[in-house]
Amino acid sequence: MARFTERQWKAVRGTLPSGVDETLFRRELESIALDTSSPRKQEQLYLDSARLCADFIRRLPSMEEIKDKDQLREQLKRQQQSDRNRAKIYGHIAAQKQPRHFLKQCEILQLWEGACGRPRITTPQKKRDDPHTPPPTGDVISYFQAVAAPLGLRTPGAYQIKDIVRRYRRTFRPGSTLIASATQLSVVATSVKQGSTHIASSTELGADATSVKQGSANIAGSTVKAKRT
Repeated sequence: MARFTERQWKAVRGTLPSGVDETLFRRELESIALDTSSPRKQEQLYLDSARLCADFIRRLPSMEEIKDKDQLREQLKRQQQSDRNRAKIYGHIAAQKQPRHFLKQCEILQLWEGACGRPRITTPQKKRDDPHTPPPTGDVISYFQAVAAPLGLRTPGAYQIKDIVRRYRRTFRPGSTLIASATQLSVVATSVKQGSTHIASSTELGADATSVKQGSANIAGSTVKAKRT
């Protein structure tokens, strides 16, 4: 399923804290739903993008149509490092031989973390006179349950989500991310799209240039920021 119905989105929106850019958040969730690429394929995509950035940097001095070369060079270097880091993350997930839905679960949680903060879950203590164990609680649980079905996943219970968050934290080191930075990528993606034809014409990177041109829109759009009030 690629799009949320208004009823589904209302349920998701009710789990988000105030200040989140709901339009971008919804767009990202729908992008996650559409993405069926394997972790290994994603790893290769970002390795190719990093390699194309390196070629762009090397040929930048000869591109007379680009005026502010120093600023663009620094942006491309940051983009190249970001692509390498993300390739490592996807490679790590692929090496663990995790199923495709685990990657989607990670993307769902990282989207939350980028906009709403660390996914926090607490498990209340069981009362002595109560035979029932209270389930884990946390805003991220309600969020995950609201987005699961529209994104093609089974709706997990609170304990299952707690386990998913635990595996997610083991997989990702602090600071690692699958979500790109808009300030870093918006100008870079445009420049790569404009310059990829130039690179392809002077190297044997035609296929890579096409891939990056197609992927740069996704990379540039792959960001959600909370509008803090």
